[in-house]
Amino acid sequence: MGFSLDHVVIAVGDLDHAISSYEKLGFRVLRGGEHPRRGSLNALIVFQDRTYFELIAFPKTVPGFRWWETVQKAGPGFVDFALLPAKMEADLEEAKARGFQVGPIEPGSRLTPEGKRAEWQTARPPTADLPFLCGDVTPRFLRVPEGEVRDHLNGAIGIAKITVAVSNLSKSTERYKALLPQGAVQGENGSVARFLCEPGIIELREPKRGVPEATELASHLEKRGEGPFSVSLRSSWEAKDLDPTLTEGARLRFVSAANPYL
Repeated sequence: MGFSLDHVVIAVGDLDHAISSYEKLGFRVLRGGEHPRRGSLNALIVFQDRTYFELIAFPKTVPGFRWWETVQKAGPGFVDFALLPAKMEADLEEAKARGFQVGPIEPGSRLTPEGKRAEWQTARPPTADLPFLCGDVTPRFLRVPEGEVRDHLNGAIGIAKITVAVSNLSKSTERYKALLPQGAVQGENGSVARFLCEPGIIELREPKRGVPEATELASHLEKRGEGPFSVSLRSSWEAKDLDPTLTEGARLRFVSAANPYL
């Protein structure tokens, strides 16, 4: 029972252009399909650790949907991330008993390029500092492909760390403790909170004095609101920051697979 990292959502302006850009960075990108409820289109970058990136585009307007509204306000970039429950209903009930607040379980689906229907369930919390939950109904390989599609020319292996920009570290930490009670790791000088969530960690940062990238965090909060700020990927190649002109504005960096939490 419990939750693990599932995927990070990167909203893009034009899906074809985004696919081309990420391929230039050495990622293998797969077309996912169309979400019938909102008309959004996606593509996937799947990693060996079973996590993935979702590149998502909105050809149609979706008023009231936070991801779409964030793109209209601030442009492409991170909009959310998801955890995978072992058992959706049971894990949610346990989290609710610890004080975790979340909306109802809702169905989701899309047709794969092969014409098969992938189905899942989601549950979304009321605040954007927290991830949403995404659990499979059909076999997971329909939503998250397996095999050689997980091998990337740039050596990317999987997600080591998701850094989340928050406006109130104390309040966000308490919310995360209800979701991930066994995963809290004390941050340096009370300026950062970290939570273990296999196969990586979730790091919460408020733009306080002395916090790394405090100015950038403050700007992110003003433009995009709370949510994913940067992602570190384990790589078998050298550590480096990726070109933001090719990542659709998403802050991505490679870290050593031998020392992945830097």
